Amino acid sequence: GGAGVHVLLEMNGGTEAYKRALACLAPLGRMVVYGAASGDTRGTFEPVGLMHKNLTVCGYYLTPLLEHPELCVPALSELAAMVVDGRVRVNVERYSFEEASIAHARMESRASVGKLVLVP
Repeated sequence: GGAGVHVLLEMNGGTEAYKRALACLAPLGRMVVYGAASGDTRGTFEPVGLMHKNLTVCGYYLTPLLEHPELCVPALSELAAMVVDGRVRVNVERYSFEEASIAHARMESRASVGKLVLVP
């Protein structure tokens, strides 16, 4: 209905991606930055622009959280259970070593979803 989203998970990175993502947020919305797939790790935005809709931007990186198991183990355990019982599926595309160029082209073009695995 055009009201915007409450939570946006941003993994592209870069100034233009940040601007587009922030524009999608509903009032009191939150953008969680967890990657920079575009390679642009130096994206910027104007913090004052967050004020009129009371927006929040935060970063997430799992590795430092592993030093605080009380913060991440409950969620990771729940996620693992969801994978085991099929509520969450991981898409895996398998390619032979001879098809490595095809797998690489799919990855570069962003045509793949999930993981690409080379198998003998």
